[in-house]
Amino acid sequence: MLVNEASIVIKGTALLSVITVVDVLRTAQQIAAESLRPFETLLGAAFMFVVVNLLLNACARLIERNVALRT
Repeated sequence: MLVNEASIVIKGTALLSVITVVDVLRTAQQIAAESLRPFETLLGAAFMFVVVNLLLNACARLIERNVALRT
């Protein structure tokens, strides 16, 4: 339950309070404009968000499992 809420918060707000979705996509669009390869740059930005979300979800699951074992 807590993992789902954390995932929703991460996806809906600034990622790690430093990098926002808008910033990453704007940077990807600028790179795409220079390299004339929009698919690869936007795919790279999406991959970065997926990896960060998967890592944070895995960490949250471990924390939840440890807390559940202690109670």
